[in-house]
Amino acid sequence: MAVDKLSLYNNSLLLIGQRSLSSLTEDREPRHLLDASYALDAIEYCLEVAKPVFARKTLLISSVTPSANHDLDSVQTLPSDYITVVGVYSDANLDQEVNRYIIEGNTLSCEYPTIYLRYISDDVVTDFSNWSPSFSRVVAAYLAREISIKLAPNQTEDMNVLLAERIEISKGLEATKEPAKRSSVTTNTLTNEWRLIYNDALIIMGLDEISTNTDDSNRRTKLDRVLDAGIVSDELEDTGWIFSTTSTKSYYDPSVEPAWGYRRAHQKPTDMHRIDGIFYDEYMQQPLKLYKDEGDWIFTDQDEYYLQYINDSFLVNPSSWPTYFKRLIAGRMANDASPSLKKEGADFNIANAIYEKRKSSAIANDAMQSPPRQLANGRWSSSRFKGGYRNRP
Repeated sequence: MAVDKLSLYNNSLLLIGQRSLSSLTEDREPRHLLDASYALDAIEYCLEVAKPVFARKTLLISSVTPSANHDLDSVQTLPSDYITVVGVYSDANLDQEVNRYIIEGNTLSCEYPTIYLRYISDDVVTDFSNWSPSFSRVVAAYLAREISIKLAPNQTEDMNVLLAERIEISKGLEATKEPAKRSSVTTNTLTNEWRLIYNDALIIMGLDEISTNTDDSNRRTKLDRVLDAGIVSDELEDTGWIFSTTSTKSYYDPSVEPAWGYRRAHQKPTDMHRIDGIFYDEYMQQPLKLYKDEGDWIFTDQDEYYLQYINDSFLVNPSSWPTYFKRLIAGRMANDASPSLKKEGADFNIANAIYEKRKSSAIANDAMQSPPRQLANGRWSSSRFKGGYRNRP
């Protein structure tokens, strides 16, 4: 049924037990009271408190004048149909909300020369065609509350409660008509390979997967933030992964003469993320212990040595990772992101347990790729057996 002024009036009268009107010109006290309440910006007030989606507009404002009274020096003129603010943003995607602004008269002042104003418009005050059913009931409850003071004073408090309830219901229903506000924007360009890892992390947390590389959901942006924090680098640094190591023979740079200390300067490979080991021999069994790592250089007394290091290409290229490391990174992403996605249903305890299990499995799998190494005796074991029966000819 279409909403009109008469139906609003009659709905409000019904709420306080009054007889309906036959027309908007019926000469009765309830109609006169309703006219007076309606004329006193009743619809504007309801729009201001309920902020229904059908009354919202977005406007780009870039014509500013400086302020003579304060340092929020971008003073914008509000549109003529403005009722109240829904949100002020500094970007066209409406992601970056402006929190510091003041409204004085018909102006809004902030620190941004260009803003995107999301506001409630009064264009719908006399146009009932787009009104939602929930908003119509808010208006009826408001009118009933206003006229009950005269016609049914014993019901005024009940009408106050009813109005508050209808406003909350209307806000809740309207909230589902717009996309949820994103707490952050996407920062990484997803590839199909990365999307598989993201989805593995989401499955661990019990959340819905993402179906496209351009997904902009909150769960995707939280995983972006976790990745931005350097978890891949941290995992590569935490364990000497066999799959990610590169070996090379290094010669000292004769053009560089250290002023003191070690006599030789070796330049690090440009693709090195971190040192895994430096050795005297090409079989990498005899570690070099006397060296100094400074910036792009390694200083030592050796003319040449053999270097084993983590290649930085493994930081950003998951196609070069073995399956166990992909699963480990997905587990780490879920572990780190789950606290911020708790409201969406992520369980940190489950994510943490899966991450720990995957890490143990990854370390074991990686170790199997390397041939067994002979462990050198430490000083304690050497002293213990020195001169004992094991040293007999």
